[in-house]
Amino acid sequence: MKKIIISILTAGTIVAFNACGNEEKSHEEHQEHATHEQKHEEKEHCSLALDKNSIELEWTSFKHTAKTPVKGVFDNVEITLPEQADTPAELFKGAKVSISTQSVNSGNEGRDVKLKTNFFGTMENTEFITGEVKSIEGENEGVAVVSIEMNGVTKDHNFSWKMDADNKIIFKTELTVDDWNAHQSLDNLHEVCLEKHTGEDGVSKLWPNVEVSITAQLKKVCK
Repeated sequence: MKKIIISILTAGTIVAFNACGNEEKSHEEHQEHATHEQKHEEKEHCSLALDKNSIELEWTSFKHTAKTPVKGVFDNVEITLPEQADTPAELFKGAKVSISTQSVNSGNEGRDVKLKTNFFGTMENTEFITGEVKSIEGENEGVAVVSIEMNGVTKDHNFSWKMDADNKIIFKTELTVDDWNAHQSLDNLHEVCLEKHTGEDGVSKLWPNVEVSITAQLKKVCK
């Protein structure tokens, strides 16, 4: 009888030790798997890159006393910047922009000819409007200082910027062409468009203010 009891106790002890050993082994395997996944996540590094085919520059000018908007784009805009960076600010700091004035597109062919000839065509060295990002602040939104050259004049101008959850970035500002000594060119354009610039009040007016927005898609590049 004693032998039977001893055998049962011995067997139970062996089973218990085996069970504990399996649990410990399972816990160790889980820890190893978790550590491996953590190391994999730590090794993966994601940067931001510009999709250069996504660049869009839209402008809005204003006519009439009531400030009726006239919208358009430039079809040829190039941005030169690093291939990749960790943040939008790092990516766009020092970026250079080149805008072909002959690619202006307001959706009206007759108006576009006048813009090319009577406005941009009467400026000094303005086949291209160029810019360079001198500084940019913020994590997902902030302010950028852009040096813009047009009509032989270079001037720093502030842009607000913001990147959304889909990594689409937009730079926005409002400027006046007077800051680039382009009022005479504006008058030249106004003269050839007097009828179009005349509102219901009988007053013909073309405003020097222009709203500008540049949008682009940033891509995540993970290694």
